[in-house]
Amino acid sequence: MVKKLRDAGAPFKTVQVKPADLFYLPIEGLSLASPSSIENFQQIIYMKILQPTLHAGLLMSASLLQIGLQAEESSQKYSSPSFLTTSGGIAGQAGPTGLQGEQGDPAFAVANLKVHEDLKATLFAAEPHLLSPSAIDIDAKGRIWVCEVVNYRKHKDKRPEGDRILILEDSDGDNKADKVKTFYQGRDVDSAHGVSVFGEKIIVAVGDRIMVFTDSNGDDKPDSKENLFTGISGTQHDHGIHAVHFGPDGKFYFNFGNSGRQIKDKDGKSIIDKAGNEVNDKRQPYQQGMVFRCNPDGSEFETLGWNCRNNWEVDSYGTLWQSDNDDDGNRGVRINFVMEYGNYGYREE
Repeated sequence: MVKKLRDAGAPFKTVQVKPADLFYLPIEGLSLASPSSIENFQQIIYMKILQPTLHAGLLMSASLLQIGLQAEESSQKYSSPSFLTTSGGIAGQAGPTGLQGEQGDPAFAVANLKVHEDLKATLFAAEPHLLSPSAIDIDAKGRIWVCEVVNYRKHKDKRPEGDRILILEDSDGDNKADKVKTFYQGRDVDSAHGVSVFGEKIIVAVGDRIMVFTDSNGDDKPDSKENLFTGISGTQHDHGIHAVHFGPDGKFYFNFGNSGRQIKDKDGKSIIDKAGNEVNDKRQPYQQGMVFRCNPDGSEFETLGWNCRNNWEVDSYGTLWQSDNDDDGNRGVRINFVMEYGNYGYREE
């Protein structure tokens, strides 16, 4: 989809918005939408900042920012993942370049980023529009879908009506969200870690399952919901199930961390994958975090990789990449190329 941005002060002209495919950089709390190319067209990349990260179990301010990239710049300039970083430290304390304001204050969300000179970051949405986003996606209309998490760990009963799936929209083209809708709210989406929008199908990865909501009449409300997969461990844990992505081969790609343990079909039956193995972490042969591929109905299930720690987000634009939060950023966070059917060595055999 090509969308015109009408704000004369913005560096954007025409942008191509791809269906979102998110990956986590090895930077705490930072996520980008991953495009298939950065050479031939301008794009909007939506970024979320969690302050602090979700696994800390705290409720702080959250911001969504958008990044503009000039089309004429060569992709070679951005070959290193360091072109976008946080400036380090904790907001309110002195970091390597000095940070401004209190932690979580959206007024300083952009100022406390260190951005490449050819990029420009602007604030797209912040509190009170949303709280503590754990995942985002972009639909065909350019709207941002957000998993808004409040009921997590020690806060798991803080919002009795349940967590929300939100839709943020920039209706006047000024690069700021001015409309917020609640697509769904309920205890069954508490602490969701993935939302993926495929036309009328909205897939939410949450708790012990992957759910499919269907909005058959386009009114931004679900007309039905059903389970695609169940039986996943790691509820109320960020090492559990993560977002589903749609690949160029028409298949779903997704993963879970090493608290996921196993996955079952919509009826709670154990899954035997195409290699003939039951999908669990009992070392026969799989263990720890895993990467999966299947048809949209859950059939032809494959285990593409295993033995990760807390692998998040799969890029399925013809290649397979993921990040693995190996030890909470202290030493071993890694970006994996997922060579199909590989053992990624987090634990010894």
